[in-house]
Amino acid sequence: ALFERIADDPYYHVVFQCSPYYTNSALHPVIGQFERSAGFTLEDSNPIKLEKLEALLSATDNLSDSTRSLFADLLSIPLDERYPPLDLQPAQRKVATIAAIVHQLSRLAEQKPVLLVLEDAHWIDPTTQELVTRVIDGIATMRVLVLVTARPEFSSPWTGRDHVTSLALSRLSKAQCA
Repeated sequence: ALFERIADDPYYHVVFQCSPYYTNSALHPVIGQFERSAGFTLEDSNPIKLEKLEALLSATDNLSDSTRSLFADLLSIPLDERYPPLDLQPAQRKVATIAAIVHQLSRLAEQKPVLLVLEDAHWIDPTTQELVTRVIDGIATMRVLVLVTARPEFSSPWTGRDHVTSLALSRLSKAQCA
C-alpha cells in the first residue's frame, strides 16, 4: 500500500533483503542492493563491474579513490592499476565501509528522498545491523524513511528512539486477503 501511494513521487527505493542463509555474511543485504543498483549481470567481467560501480558512484559525485576501493572490495571486484589498495586493518576497513555506505545514502538523499526498506530483519547480520543503526541514528538530518519488516519474535535494537515507531500487524482476515 505504501509503494502504491508514493508511486508517482520522485524517490530512491533502496532494499536490504535479509536471508536465513546469510545471517553470518557481513553486509550481504547491502551487497545485493549495490549489485542491483549498479546493474551487474552474471556475464559482466570485473572491468565492466568496476565501470558500472564508477557510474553508480558518479551519480552522487562520490568518486574518491578510497570510496571506489572500499566499494570494490565490498563487491569483490579486483581493482586495476588506477586505484591503490587501501592499507587498513579489518576493523578499520569495516568502520570505513560503513561510513562510506552511510555517506552514499546521504548523497542520494540530497538529490531526492530515500525509502530504505529492510526486509526480514529477524535474519539480519551483525554488520548490517550496525549499519542500519548508524543510518537510524543519523536519520534526523537526512531525507530518509527506513521501513523495517520483521517477525514478531525480532527484538528491535532501534526502539526507544524518539523518531522510531513500531507497528505490529496481525494476520489479514480472509476477506482482507480477497
